[in-house]
Amino acid sequence: MDTGDFRNGLSILFNNDIYTIVEFQHVKPGKGGAFVRSKMKNLRTGATLDRTWNAGEKIEQARLDRKVMQFLYSDGADFNLMDMDTFEQVTVDRVAGDLRQSCQVVGLDLHLRLVTGHQRSGQSTESELAV
Repeated sequence: MDTGDFRNGLSILFNNDIYTIVEFQHVKPGKGGAFVRSKMKNLRTGATLDRTWNAGEKIEQARLDRKVMQFLYSDGADFNLMDMDTFEQVTVDRVAGDLRQSCQVVGLDLHLRLVTGHQRSGQSTESELAV
């Protein structure tokens, strides 16, 4: 995918992190090559980033799946969640996303974005980020 495919809400992989495009503008100046200005939000930290891209620059799209999971319990270092569709239980590292603030009430439903196919610093190919 390239910068011509940008749209609001699109999730991309950039600098080994996942960003969502908040807004973008394709600019064709009278002199020089076209470029794309974008404002992106880091899904892990919440920080915003303004970036200018050359037109046609290649970008990797992040694959996100949305799921509802229920917080079951904490065993010290990890949170244990249950997928509400399949009743499968998963263990999530305590520092993943914003789960530290969300996982305080047993039975709380969490709306998560699951990132698949992205390997970051030795993690598995599936990591969870809270919405």
